[in-house]
Amino acid sequence: MVNSTGSGLAVRLREGTKQAHTAAENTAFMKCFLKGIVETDPLRRFIADLYFVYSALEDALHQQQKHPVVGPMIFPELERRPALAADLAFYYGDDWLEQIAPSAAAQEYINRLKAVATTYPEQLVAHAYVRYMGICRGARGFARSPALPSTCPKGKARGCMSLINSPPLKPVELLSSVIEMP
Repeated sequence: MVNSTGSGLAVRLREGTKQAHTAAENTAFMKCFLKGIVETDPLRRFIADLYFVYSALEDALHQQQKHPVVGPMIFPELERRPALAADLAFYYGDDWLEQIAPSAAAQEYINRLKAVATTYPEQLVAHAYVRYMGICRGARGFARSPALPSTCPKGKARGCMSLINSPPLKPVELLSSVIEMP
């Protein structure tokens, strides 16, 4: 049931992360990307970081699949790892996994996810909500970016498609409505 009072967890998450989202949207990389000014190397490193973060999150969620709070929040149709792996194969080649490593910032977030998974697994729900809602909502901006033609050649490979072909909104709406709790 959706909480219409505006005090549910989803509302608190949205309001509580508004400043962080604004800061992320205003990084030099994002500003340039959305204007169509992007180099392939920073883009592929960004996708690599997303791969490592989503891998850690999805692994942590599955490790807690029997947890009474976390288990019901696992939606395989929202998982990003396969699409990100396809993008990385496009940008790096078949041996992409041997060529990438998480940035220091991504590694810090991965470490946090692992710590949360073992100490307060129910907090994974908030991480999942923020990550999946971010990729689904953020995909609109990526899809409109004039940078796509230069970074994602049509008909050649899947490159960049995980950014613009986000998971279907229906599961995200379901996730949002499930977490609407007082």
